[in-house]
Amino acid sequence: MCNRCNCGGAACKSAKVGAAEPRGTGADFEGQGQGRGQAEGNWRHGGTEVGRKEQGERPQGVMGGRRVCEGREQERMKGMHLVYVDESGDPGVINSPTASYILSGIKIPARSWHDAQSRLLSFRQRMREHVGLKLSAEIHAAEFLGGSKSFMGLEPRQRLRVALWLLRELRQIEGLSCHSVACLKQNEPQPMQSCWLHLAADLTSSASGPMLLVSDVGEAESIKAAIAAFRTAHQQHTLIIEDPFHRDSRHSYLLQATDLVAYLQRQRHHPNALFRARRPEDLFAELDKISPPARWLHK
Repeated sequence: MCNRCNCGGAACKSAKVGAAEPRGTGADFEGQGQGRGQAEGNWRHGGTEVGRKEQGERPQGVMGGRRVCEGREQERMKGMHLVYVDESGDPGVINSPTASYILSGIKIPARSWHDAQSRLLSFRQRMREHVGLKLSAEIHAAEFLGGSKSFMGLEPRQRLRVALWLLRELRQIEGLSCHSVACLKQNEPQPMQSCWLHLAADLTSSASGPMLLVSDVGEAESIKAAIAAFRTAHQQHTLIIEDPFHRDSRHSYLLQATDLVAYLQRQRHHPNALFRARRPEDLFAELDKISPPARWLHK
């Protein structure tokens, strides 16, 4: 049995895919130290004749079975999506500094993930060259776009420009879409759970295939309970695979981008001192190109 495409093994055997087949290295997978196209070629084909063909060399003895397997694999991946989810505002109700809670999700096709990672890494490299922003620095929007006169060595004007350029980079990712839900805490006794449930409903209502959710660390049990409630109440629950996976946003450019989207949705309704003073209309105009306004619950 072929562990790539469940083709029964005939096609793969005809292409002589076996244990001796060379594989790409970890560096090939991540795309470090080489061009994006070459890295993706090595990851897809493990350095085989088909991979070399895409890199401009003439293949020797390639048979059709391997292409059949890979075509089926790509077809399975076509409808799969990854959704990165983050919040703006704390989920507390009593003595909370925020009156509202906003939850956003950036959804990208699985086939676009490598391109998205490459684009965001390239973006951060440019920011390092142009404004001195370190690759390891986390763009946490509440602090990055806060009222500080200098943060990470950047003035407010520079930080707003970085946010604008990041939104423009997101717009270039094929198939990317954004969804946001929000609530006033006075109307929702459990704002986080309610927003997670409604965001899951919005995501699945427009889904063309299954999806995996990726969230920042923290509140894992409450998020798990919200997804369990969604699965009980909605017929589309089978589109969400597993419970959400949790990653530290310090190590995920996509989670940082999602945090920015959620924070900007908040600034539309509750602008801080920086946004009241600067009125960055170009920033919101760029946001509108990738994300509709947040859907408010019971408002």
